[in-house]
Amino acid sequence: IYNDYVIPIKCSKEYFEGSDNPRIIMVLGQLSETDKTLRDIAPRKVYTGDALAIAKAKKIDALEKECTQTIYKGTLIPLSTGIAERFTLDEHDQLNLSGIAIKILMGNEKISWHNNEKEQSCKFYSVEDAKAIISGLTSFKEYHITYFRDLRIYINSLHNVEDVEAIKYGFTLPDDFKSAVLKSCEIYE
Repeated sequence: IYNDYVIPIKCSKEYFEGSDNPRIIMVLGQLSETDKTLRDIAPRKVYTGDALAIAKAKKIDALEKECTQTIYKGTLIPLSTGIAERFTLDEHDQLNLSGIAIKILMGNEKISWHNNEKEQSCKFYSVEDAKAIISGLTSFKEYHITYFRDLRIYINSLHNVEDVEAIKYGFTLPDDFKSAVLKSCEIYE
Protein backbone atom coordinates (compact mmCIF):
# COMPACT_ATOMS: atom_id res chain seq x y z
CA ILE A 1 0.00 0.00 0.00
CA TYR A 2 2.79 2.42 0.87
CA ASN A 3 5.09 1.78 -2.11
CA ASP A 4 4.53 5.28 -3.49
CA TYR A 5 5.69 7.12 -0.39
CA VAL A 6 9.23 8.21 0.38
CA ILE A 7 10.33 8.69 3.98
CA PRO A 8 13.29 11.05 4.21
CA ILE A 9 16.14 9.88 6.39
CA LYS A 10 19.33 11.43 7.63
CA CYS A 11 22.47 9.37 7.26
CA SER A 12 25.70 9.70 9.14
CA LYS A 13 28.77 7.57 9.64
CA GLU A 14 29.57 6.03 12.96
CA TYR A 15 32.95 4.56 13.77
CA PHE A 16 33.60 2.00 16.46
CA GLU A 17 36.72 2.30 18.51
CA GLY A 18 39.53 0.43 16.85
CA SER A 19 37.65 -0.07 13.54
CA ASP A 20 38.41 1.60 10.23
CA ASN A 21 35.02 0.57 8.75
CA PRO A 22 32.19 3.03 9.19
CA ARG A 23 28.66 1.90 9.82
CA ILE A 24 25.87 3.90 8.19
CA ILE A 25 23.36 5.16 10.72
CA MET A 26 19.93 6.12 9.46
CA VAL A 27 17.80 8.39 11.55
CA LEU A 28 14.27 9.24 10.62
CA GLY A 29 14.20 13.00 10.58
CA GLN A 30 11.56 15.64 10.52
CA LEU A 31 10.82 17.00 7.09
CA SER A 32 12.67 20.16 6.24
CA GLU A 33 10.83 22.86 4.31
CA THR A 34 12.62 21.69 1.13
CA ASP A 35 11.57 18.08 1.80
CA LYS A 36 7.96 19.22 2.28
CA THR A 37 8.00 21.13 -1.01
CA LEU A 38 9.54 18.19 -2.88
CA ARG A 39 7.04 15.79 -1.32
CA ASP A 40 4.16 17.95 -2.50
CA ILE A 41 5.36 18.48 -6.08
CA ALA A 42 7.17 15.22 -6.80
CA PRO A 43 5.30 12.46 -8.63
CA ARG A 44 4.07 9.66 -6.44
CA LYS A 45 5.95 7.10 -8.47
CA VAL A 46 9.37 7.43 -10.02
CA TYR A 47 9.90 5.73 -13.38
CA THR A 48 13.40 4.81 -14.48
CA GLY A 49 15.00 3.41 -17.61
CA ASP A 50 15.07 4.50 -21.21
CA ALA A 51 12.13 6.25 -22.88
CA LEU A 52 10.57 2.95 -23.99
CA ALA A 53 10.81 1.36 -20.54
CA ILE A 54 9.28 4.46 -18.93
CA ALA A 55 6.47 4.60 -21.51
CA LYS A 56 5.68 0.93 -20.91
CA ALA A 57 5.65 1.30 -17.12
CA LYS A 58 3.44 4.40 -17.23
CA LYS A 59 1.04 2.83 -19.73
CA ILE A 60 0.76 -0.39 -17.71
CA ASP A 61 0.11 1.56 -14.50
CA ALA A 62 -2.59 3.66 -16.19
CA LEU A 63 -4.26 0.62 -17.75
CA GLU A 64 -4.17 -1.25 -14.44
CA LYS A 65 -6.05 1.64 -12.81
CA GLU A 66 -8.54 1.64 -15.67
CA CYS A 67 -9.00 -2.13 -15.30
CA THR A 68 -9.69 -1.72 -11.59
CA GLN A 69 -12.18 1.10 -12.20
CA THR A 70 -13.92 -0.96 -14.88
CA ILE A 71 -14.30 -3.84 -12.44
CA TYR A 72 -15.58 -1.50 -9.71
CA LYS A 73 -18.23 -0.05 -12.06
CA GLY A 74 -19.57 -3.57 -12.56
CA THR A 75 -21.75 -4.90 -15.31
CA LEU A 76 -25.30 -5.66 -16.36
CA ILE A 77 -26.61 -9.01 -15.18
CA PRO A 78 -29.76 -10.43 -16.82
CA LEU A 79 -32.23 -11.61 -14.18
CA SER A 80 -35.14 -14.05 -14.26
CA THR A 81 -37.55 -11.11 -14.59
CA GLY A 82 -36.19 -10.48 -18.06
CA ILE A 83 -34.66 -7.22 -16.91
CA ALA A 84 -30.91 -6.71 -16.63
CA GLU A 85 -29.64 -4.75 -13.64
CA ARG A 86 -26.21 -3.20 -13.25
CA PHE A 87 -24.28 -4.47 -10.23
CA THR A 88 -21.13 -2.79 -8.96
CA LEU A 89 -18.08 -4.76 -7.94
CA ASP A 90 -15.98 -2.51 -5.73
CA GLU A 91 -13.76 -3.97 -3.00
CA HIS A 92 -16.64 -4.30 -0.53
CA ASP A 93 -18.90 -5.96 -3.09
CA GLN A 94 -16.15 -8.43 -3.98
CA LEU A 95 -15.74 -9.41 -0.34
CA ASN A 96 -19.48 -9.70 0.19
CA LEU A 97 -20.12 -11.98 -2.80
CA SER A 98 -18.95 -14.97 -0.76
CA GLY A 99 -21.62 -14.06 1.81
CA ILE A 100 -24.28 -14.46 -0.87
CA ALA A 101 -22.90 -17.87 -1.79
CA ILE A 102 -22.95 -18.95 1.85
CA LYS A 103 -26.57 -17.84 2.22
CA ILE A 104 -27.47 -19.92 -0.83
CA LEU A 105 -25.63 -22.96 0.57
CA MET A 106 -27.45 -22.50 3.88
CA GLY A 107 -30.76 -22.80 2.07
CA ASN A 108 -31.94 -19.19 2.19
CA GLU A 109 -34.60 -18.67 -0.46
CA LYS A 110 -34.42 -14.89 -0.56
CA ILE A 111 -31.05 -13.24 -0.82
CA SER A 112 -30.63 -9.54 -0.04
CA TRP A 113 -28.30 -7.55 -2.28
CA HIS A 114 -28.06 -4.19 -3.99
CA ASN A 115 -27.69 -3.01 -7.54
CA ASN A 116 -25.68 0.06 -8.49
CA GLU A 117 -28.51 2.52 -7.87
CA LYS A 118 -27.32 4.29 -4.72
CA GLU A 119 -30.73 5.86 -4.14
CA GLN A 120 -32.39 2.43 -3.96
CA SER A 121 -32.47 0.20 -0.91
CA CYS A 122 -31.18 -3.34 -0.87
CA LYS A 123 -33.77 -5.81 -2.06
CA PHE A 124 -34.41 -9.51 -2.10
CA TYR A 125 -33.38 -11.64 -5.04
CA SER A 126 -34.35 -15.22 -5.73
CA VAL A 127 -31.72 -17.93 -5.39
CA GLU A 128 -31.71 -18.22 -9.18
CA ASP A 129 -31.01 -14.49 -9.57
CA ALA A 130 -28.43 -14.51 -6.76
CA LYS A 131 -26.57 -17.31 -8.54
CA ALA A 132 -26.73 -15.31 -11.78
CA ILE A 133 -25.34 -12.24 -9.97
CA ILE A 134 -22.46 -14.21 -8.42
CA SER A 135 -21.64 -16.02 -11.65
CA GLY A 136 -21.92 -12.91 -13.81
CA LEU A 137 -19.82 -10.70 -11.57
CA THR A 138 -17.19 -13.39 -11.03
CA SER A 139 -16.87 -13.98 -14.78
CA PHE A 140 -16.78 -10.23 -15.42
CA LYS A 141 -13.91 -9.75 -12.97
CA GLU A 142 -12.05 -12.80 -14.31
CA TYR A 143 -12.32 -11.47 -17.86
CA HIS A 144 -10.92 -8.02 -16.99
CA ILE A 145 -8.07 -9.33 -14.87
CA THR A 146 -7.11 -11.83 -17.58
CA TYR A 147 -7.44 -9.20 -20.31
CA PHE A 148 -5.21 -6.77 -18.40
CA ARG A 149 -2.55 -9.40 -17.76
CA ASP A 150 -2.47 -10.36 -21.46
CA LEU A 151 -2.46 -6.68 -22.42
CA ARG A 152 0.53 -6.08 -20.14
CA ILE A 153 2.44 -8.91 -21.85
CA TYR A 154 1.59 -7.39 -25.23
CA ILE A 155 2.75 -3.91 -24.17
CA ASN A 156 6.03 -5.32 -22.89
CA SER A 157 6.61 -6.90 -26.32
CA LEU A 158 6.40 -3.55 -28.16
CA HIS A 159 9.52 -1.88 -29.53
CA ASN A 160 8.66 1.81 -29.82
CA VAL A 161 7.13 4.49 -27.63
CA GLU A 162 4.46 5.53 -30.16
CA ASP A 163 3.00 2.02 -30.28
CA VAL A 164 2.93 1.87 -26.47
CA GLU A 165 1.24 5.24 -26.15
CA ALA A 166 -1.41 4.30 -28.73
CA ILE A 167 -2.75 1.44 -26.59
CA LYS A 168 -6.12 2.08 -24.90
CA TYR A 169 -8.03 -0.13 -22.48
CA GLY A 170 -10.29 -2.29 -24.63
CA PHE A 171 -7.67 -2.61 -27.39
CA THR A 172 -8.19 -5.84 -29.32
CA LEU A 173 -5.19 -8.02 -28.64
CA PRO A 174 -3.60 -10.02 -31.46
CA ASP A 175 -4.61 -13.68 -31.16
CA ASP A 176 -1.09 -14.81 -30.31
CA PHE A 177 -1.21 -12.60 -27.17
CA LYS A 178 -4.56 -13.95 -25.98
CA SER A 179 -4.15 -16.56 -23.28
CA ALA A 180 -6.28 -19.69 -23.30
CA VAL A 181 -8.17 -18.25 -20.35
CA LEU A 182 -8.94 -15.01 -22.19
CA LYS A 183 -10.08 -16.91 -25.26
CA SER A 184 -12.49 -18.90 -23.07
CA CYS A 185 -13.98 -15.85 -21.31
CA GLU A 186 -17.16 -14.20 -22.47
CA ILE A 187 -16.76 -10.64 -23.74
CA TYR A 188 -18.00 -7.97 -21.34
CA GLU A 189 -18.69 -4.29 -21.84
